[in-house]
Amino acid sequence: MLEVQIVIEEQEIIKIPYYTLGKFLEEKCKEFINESVENRNIFEKFSENYNHFKPYFDFAIIVLGYKIINTIIGKYHYGIDSRNVCYSNKGEIEMISFKEYLLENYKNKQIYSRCSDDGLQIKVRDSKNIGPCIIDDEGISYGVNRDKRQYHSFVYEMLLNQAMIYNEEICRDYYDYIKDKNNGNYLGKYFSNTLGFITINIESDRTGYLLFNDNLTNPATEEFIDEIVLNNPGLVKYPTDKNKICGTDNKISKIFKNETFYNVNENILNGKNK
Repeated sequence: MLEVQIVIEEQEIIKIPYYTLGKFLEEKCKEFINESVENRNIFEKFSENYNHFKPYFDFAIIVLGYKIINTIIGKYHYGIDSRNVCYSNKGEIEMISFKEYLLENYKNKQIYSRCSDDGLQIKVRDSKNIGPCIIDDEGISYGVNRDKRQYHSFVYEMLLNQAMIYNEEICRDYYDYIKDKNNGNYLGKYFSNTLGFITINIESDRTGYLLFNDNLTNPATEEFIDEIVLNNPGLVKYPTDKNKICGTDNKISKIFKNETFYNVNENILNGKNK
């Protein structure tokens, strides 16, 4: 899992460590941008809705046409030990297994959103107007788009990928985590027990649950959880196992907040996408 392959124009295949992928794609995108004014305009237009996460991963796949093999994206669907291929079709990011890619069989593809503000429905949390989502302890909500048949696992994977392509420590921590088969639902528990996220699963009848870890909440988060339950009485609080916290002194959670992974997320925190 710690190595990815980049396929460029179906000819060149480059193998690099997962955690160097972010910088690699940034450099390739900047090479494209510097080639002409037209290219710069294409990039600027594409990036308009990327105030939270950087646009380079999406741009390299959707515009430059790169295919990236063995990302965390798609692992929940295809299996943690499987290889997969992330590619673009008609402006969408899609995923298929490596075997199906070799056979050119695209029937079982999975469609993923971009990591743009709209694609991930990124906004400031709101206890009264809430749908299925995951929420970090900064108060940022990432929506699960049921209209696109998404699940929470899709959003977990996209957020984790944004961190793993830049940071070796998170890569290795998550890899160590999934090697422990006792961790069960790898992504859900990793996000609650290691990163301190709240997972909200709410159905059309307003019933559902909140998944979180008491040890990783702060007073503002605890107050927000109580507000959600008050405004949505059909939701049940479901704290995860407090004894299964990974990382050292919540170190990984702190690294995950590192601004290296993000673009200008002050715009989100100041209510731009409220």
